[in-house]
Amino acid sequence: MKANHIKYLLVLGTGALIASCSSDFLETEPTSVVSGDRQNEILLENPEMLASIISGAYTTVYSGDPYMSSSQDDWGMSSYKIATDVMCDDIAFFVNTGQFAFDQQLIFREPDYRRPVSMWRQFYHIVSSANTVIEVLKTSAGTNNELDAMLGQAYALRGWAYYWLINMWQQPYDENPDALGVPLILDDDSESIIGRAPVKDVYARIDADLSQACDLLKGKQLGNTAINEYAASGIYANVLMFLGRYKEAAARAEYATKGGTLAGTNELLAGMNSLSMSEVIWGYAVTEEWNLIYGSFMSHMNPYVDGYAPPGYYPKLGASALVDKIDANDIRKGWFGYSETLNTNKFDFSQIQTAGFAAYVPNKFLCPNNFLCDLIYMRVAEMYFVAAEAHYLNKDEANARKWLTDVMSTRIPGYDASGKSGDALYEEICFQKRVETWGEGCRIFDAKRRNETIDRTKSTNFAASLASNDAMTYSARDYRMIYKIPTVELENNTEISSDQQNP
Repeated sequence: MKANHIKYLLVLGTGALIASCSSDFLETEPTSVVSGDRQNEILLENPEMLASIISGAYTTVYSGDPYMSSSQDDWGMSSYKIATDVMCDDIAFFVNTGQFAFDQQLIFREPDYRRPVSMWRQFYHIVSSANTVIEVLKTSAGTNNELDAMLGQAYALRGWAYYWLINMWQQPYDENPDALGVPLILDDDSESIIGRAPVKDVYARIDADLSQACDLLKGKQLGNTAINEYAASGIYANVLMFLGRYKEAAARAEYATKGGTLAGTNELLAGMNSLSMSEVIWGYAVTEEWNLIYGSFMSHMNPYVDGYAPPGYYPKLGASALVDKIDANDIRKGWFGYSETLNTNKFDFSQIQTAGFAAYVPNKFLCPNNFLCDLIYMRVAEMYFVAAEAHYLNKDEANARKWLTDVMSTRIPGYDASGKSGDALYEEICFQKRVETWGEGCRIFDAKRRNETIDRTKSTNFAASLASNDAMTYSARDYRMIYKIPTVELENNTEISSDQQNP
């Protein structure tokens, strides 16, 4: 299908870049072998090559590992956001079959299954690209704004990739900092840990990378298609939440909110499909050339477009326990509920309506039939909730209420959190963030970090057959919520023994 065709083009594009670089190597150094040091010199002399590596990393974030043949439910970061969201309790499949159903059943974690294999390969591909740029530029930090911007992005991409790797292949930091994490491959081989590095070592590197990224990116005008200073700060805020450094997390989240402005009603209900939205901090601008068509986020999340989300395919619904609790005056209530107006393709929703689930049909993500819509990875609103939670956990309820009220007053007219305190305040912050970030891939890390219980029995629209998978009530730190190390890694990495495999 189209997505696989695009991935084939990505391989060709990568090969063309290598060929171009090799040509320059030959012209500059007419010997049979170019040393690593000389290659670094050539890259430093040709910043456009470094820019191409960074650009390629962002393409990998969007479309997945270019060397991985994938399915229509596996195309890069936005597919992982769906996959991890459906492992939790806010997106419901009322029919227990089809793409992403194995994720919802908690069985798509085995070492030969495409989900762990493709995610592993994608993030290490990003790490490799970042390492190349860091190795070339790390000694020149602070000497050139353009190079600093590239170096900052490389550190941010590497830190972000390891943040996902460590949290999908091991339990959260506070569970056991000495537990075996993931290989720590760095630009300097002497600092790399090829075997499973302890969780604390991986987090130490993430911490250092994102700190450096924030420093280097400060003041650089990169726009929202790159990890700019605000996106880097937002990523760092989420990492600091796992580390329990709440005061720092609040400060980083607050800084990230400067990357945009909270949206009003029209923008919130426009479909979450454009980087021009005032709230967007970081995203990907989809073009005709890089349109993944059926293997795309909108294909799976927009029930009114001829993709995989309409009835008859694999519709995803808002979990009833979440949607039913949304205040009637909340603008975000409009993100759910079957719309005859939006159903311009006249799909048959009768099965969903007969089952009593029409109120849970999602309208949050909308896109025309050509799927040519941008992808949003981070929004300002998310950071308001991170700031509110961080302040609360830092025992500063006044600021927690302030940041919660600031964002929620744009969602519910007249909203005021002044009467909330203690557990009630914390529960409100957590619930409203779940509503706000529905379908945006935030739920799993929040649930793991808080050590929550996932309870699908509170909703009426999960498939009853999930009970046979023991997938109705379970801990967010259940062993099934982390992936097994891919077989291909175990076969080729002599530093990881089979007895070190995840349970």
